Amino acid sequence: MLLLVAIIVTSIGAAMTVNMKLVPNPADGLAQAVGDLLNKGLSFGKNAIDLFSVATTCGIGLLFTGNVVAIGLGTLIAMIGVGRCIALFNFVFKKKMDEVSGLVNYEVEVEVAQTN
Repeated sequence: MLLLVAIIVTSIGAAMTVNMKLVPNPADGLAQAVGDLLNKGLSFGKNAIDLFSVATTCGIGLLFTGNVVAIGLGTLIAMIGVGRCIALFNFVFKKKMDEVSGLVNYEVEVEVAQTN
């Protein structure tokens, strides 16, 4: 239960920090850059970075100890869950957050689209 709460709170914090154009922590900034590069968004970038990190950890563990170390069920659940929770949060709240913050004015975009 605590893992689920931690995943949800982490996801909301990462999504809000990046969406509001605040200075994200390096991992979230990298996830945003990867998502933007692949035209997939923050949630896909987060999943890609987390998958790469876990795969790298497994590789290093196998190389030096002969088995996978420090990767448990919670790590795997968090690896998938954080990105998917970010996607859900953005699907439900991103448009409203952009409007309230003034970062994007959807009414102007609609008027411009209608005139073209």
